[in-house]
Amino acid sequence: MATLAGDELVAFDEKKLARKWKTIQRIAREEETHPAFSPKQPAKVIAFKHQLTESFPIEFALEGWQIIDFKDRDKWKTDYYFQVNVDKYIEDGDEAYSYIANTGKPYMVCELSCFRENSYRGPKDNWLYTLGWFHFLRQGFFGNKNCKPDRWKKIQKLQNIKLHPWNTKNNRHGDYVLICLQKVNDSTLLPMHETHGKYRNWIKICINQIRNIYPRIPIVIRPHLRTKENNYLKAIDGLHDVTVSETWQQRNFYEGGDGLQTDLKGARFVVAYNSNVLTQCSLQGIPAVCWDIRSMASELCLDPGDMHDITRVHDIKREPILHNLAYTQWTRAEIRDGQAWEHLKQYGF
Repeated sequence: MATLAGDELVAFDEKKLARKWKTIQRIAREEETHPAFSPKQPAKVIAFKHQLTESFPIEFALEGWQIIDFKDRDKWKTDYYFQVNVDKYIEDGDEAYSYIANTGKPYMVCELSCFRENSYRGPKDNWLYTLGWFHFLRQGFFGNKNCKPDRWKKIQKLQNIKLHPWNTKNNRHGDYVLICLQKVNDSTLLPMHETHGKYRNWIKICINQIRNIYPRIPIVIRPHLRTKENNYLKAIDGLHDVTVSETWQQRNFYEGGDGLQTDLKGARFVVAYNSNVLTQCSLQGIPAVCWDIRSMASELCLDPGDMHDITRVHDIKREPILHNLAYTQWTRAEIRDGQAWEHLKQYGF
């Protein structure tokens, strides 16, 4: 058998060609039977089972939405991913984060609600979660600009939330500034570590600023249950009128509970890096100072540069902010049944 290639006559070895064809057929058979070569199963959205813990009992009911073992990831081909939290960039961290990022596929990020009070009580279908594209803080995409009040009203009713008037009156004989701490290795604190190195460095700066503006006001530190003592005891060692909350351990897993309410009740204002406590303060009319513009609470709070005049909270129009914020929050049932997806898919990623 022969054919022309340019001006040359090329002769094919028929036996060699036959051997190649047999090899091609053998590889094709292996691809059909061997898991490594088998065609990938199609999916619309994939989440990894190990991320859906007791705190995130997420379920999918939409066609093509799959929850799989991470070890089976190469068996599937998907349009999108659904992950819980973001990468903390720590040793022995969850490799699913880097895997998802390296696929180049769009991914949704789920986290606990920014409306933490009463969020995780009652039926799990009513549990509320933050859900957006690429992040759960304000650098994510949520489709939440100029929103109607419908979702906010729904969340208010669901969690029995009341919006209280701002209270900027000073009880100069009994009030204090409350600094609320967070879990030191939490993903929300990654920007703080980049800027200040260690948590206690930020705490010292925070205390110094308060002291420079309000020299005589007491300061109360409220640790998180997972805040190591070294992060705050060294920062306040030897400082006059800086104490640790007496109620900080009176809380439950998801929210500050009665202990937090006791601390908030006596606070002239509250300071935190980007804690969800700041949202709760705003709802209760307690002035709050937020150090991170990426925080979901930041628009409801004063900037550190406004600390000298906490009456500026009266300039914050909370209702439209809460209307927008509500469209970052979805119940387990709304995630499972597709209402959240109907909203988020508008981006067309």
